[in-house]
Amino acid sequence: MKKSNIIPQCVEAYKTNITGYGHALEFLPGQSDDTAKAEWDIADIFMQTANLEESIEQLLSQLVEDLEHCGNAYIEVARGGGLPAIYRIPPEYMRCTAPLEKVEMRYQRLVHGKAEEFTQSKWVRRYAQKRGVSITWFREFGAPGEENEVIHLQLGNGTYGEPRWSGNSPGVIGSRKVGKLNLDYFDNGRMLAMILTVMNGELAPQSIEALKGAKGKKSQGGILYLEVQGYDKGTFGDEKEKTSIKLDKLNDLLQQDALFLEYNREKRKETRSAVDALSSKNKLGPNEPVTEYDINRWEQGIADAHAQISVLTADGSNLKTRMNTLESTLPDGFIRNNFNDDLATVDSIKVIRGYYNEAQSRMEV
Repeated sequence: MKKSNIIPQCVEAYKTNITGYGHALEFLPGQSDDTAKAEWDIADIFMQTANLEESIEQLLSQLVEDLEHCGNAYIEVARGGGLPAIYRIPPEYMRCTAPLEKVEMRYQRLVHGKAEEFTQSKWVRRYAQKRGVSITWFREFGAPGEENEVIHLQLGNGTYGEPRWSGNSPGVIGSRKVGKLNLDYFDNGRMLAMILTVMNGELAPQSIEALKGAKGKKSQGGILYLEVQGYDKGTFGDEKEKTSIKLDKLNDLLQQDALFLEYNREKRKETRSAVDALSSKNKLGPNEPVTEYDINRWEQGIADAHAQISVLTADGSNLKTRMNTLESTLPDGFIRNNFNDDLATVDSIKVIRGYYNEAQSRMEV
């Protein structure tokens, strides 16, 4: 994926649009504070304490990135007193067995407004995390056992998932090779202004060395002089063949546009379509003469603007969430902080600013 010139930007847009707006709890249809207040409180605590090292948005963002990179994402569920904790497992270390064990799984479903428990047989897998020579085993989420559990998120229905862009992987690799080819062309390609050739003879040793070094940007605009030694002529070789000189101009052949530009454009479009990247279309004026290049440039500018708006909106949502959290830690918000301490137990107090609120019969400092 890192070899693509478009997929990383698309994945970043996914992360922003999916997790950048924060999270919010909602009651199921027919539920409210009157019927599910205790469950709401538990869910709220879980969302804040599921991972104490990272916020739930950061964790979900990493999982989205894993899912779009390789088609697989793994969540470790650790139980042991109180609410469970969840962690991301890097997908490159995970493997799974075939579904070889049949177990009785327990499920809870909301039926007619009441939570009911059901059991059902299921063939389950086991998961292994291998780092070096160390192997840690996990059980499938919900399966009975002593090991930690794993939730396997994947794109597709196979044993392992596949990224959305897997069908266009030849185009991704081809675009990468196009970029490398063009880079190598400027670093190592022959970019001489002309070549001077002497006919009916052999290249002198110094000319061979000069020819080997005549490449890359150091030779751009230069002239290559090839010196030859005429062949022997006559019975005793006391004469030399007459040599001739030929000039070939290389600019017309080599100083053209970069290679495979159209191929690169097409593969970029295909890859972007494969990962469902956001796009916008511009409405053109009726009398404005425009070219295809202008339209493509405007569309790209609009798409980039929408991406920036999404990022800024997500940042604003995060700031609002953090501000609400900060405000909720104060007894009475930012407007009034009420401290109901018994002044009889205070040895001394120094009032810097304050007044007596007659309406509330209290001193506000």
